[in-house]
Amino acid sequence: MVFLDLGKGEEAIIALGRALELDREFFPAYGNRGIDYSRTRDIQLAMADYGKAIELNPTYSLAYRNRGSAYVLRGELELAIADLDRTIELEPGNSTEYISRGVVRAASGNLTLAVDDYTLAIMADPTSLNAYLNRGSTYDRLGRYAGAVIDYGNALHLAPDSPTLYTNRWASFHAQDDLQRALVDFKKAVSLDPTSAPAWYNLGVVHEDLGDLGKAVENYGQAIILQTDNIDSLINRALVYSKLGEHASAIEDMDRVVEIDPTYAKAYLVRASVHAKLGLPPVPGRP
Repeated sequence: MVFLDLGKGEEAIIALGRALELDREFFPAYGNRGIDYSRTRDIQLAMADYGKAIELNPTYSLAYRNRGSAYVLRGELELAIADLDRTIELEPGNSTEYISRGVVRAASGNLTLAVDDYTLAIMADPTSLNAYLNRGSTYDRLGRYAGAVIDYGNALHLAPDSPTLYTNRWASFHAQDDLQRALVDFKKAVSLDPTSAPAWYNLGVVHEDLGDLGKAVENYGQAIILQTDNIDSLINRALVYSKLGEHASAIEDMDRVVEIDPTYAKAYLVRASVHAKLGLPPVPGRP
């Protein structure tokens, strides 16, 4: 591959245009100018340059790779896959290319073929974190949660301090009703990123599923402290408060949801349910 360091954006496009005036057969200039056109969102001009680079050098893998990316931006996924097929033919040992094709195949709904690509990526590079992560998430989409758990585990060997990986594996454990191991993973995720409102929310979900309602209230509360407009945490905490018989607190949380989003129908239903339990009339002037 040939890269030309000529600046960025318009500056680089002008410089590469001058280079091509001197040598119309200099295919790397077309390839690099295509990259800069893509950066400036001139996708049509980028596609034309990638096409010219390929015409001049049909084995120029960089141009196929980048044209494939441009096809993705245009939503032409089958054409993107065709270009990535050619890139892989030219660089069969490059795990990144298999991952890229897998991502496009997954986006087009071909999940089984995407798994095959991520597997080829792992065979080419057993230390590829992205390959394990993408295959794991695709296994989740296929409902193959045991395989997802294994892949996230392998990824965690490579990146043991990643809260995202613990969160992903939590979801796979949770989908299998393996709540104890889900709880362990979310406690770890929270310890790695204690400022993550979604992590505290999900920890609350696990505690609620395990029947530890006091802990669930604490977890949802922490999520609300970190993100005051976290509607999901407010609603879940309200429901838990209602289970605990703390109806005034439940109503207070639902009032807050209505303040945040007056169109959120579920908030009115939950609040009406709590009012009914207390024998109170509906809130005047509200649905």
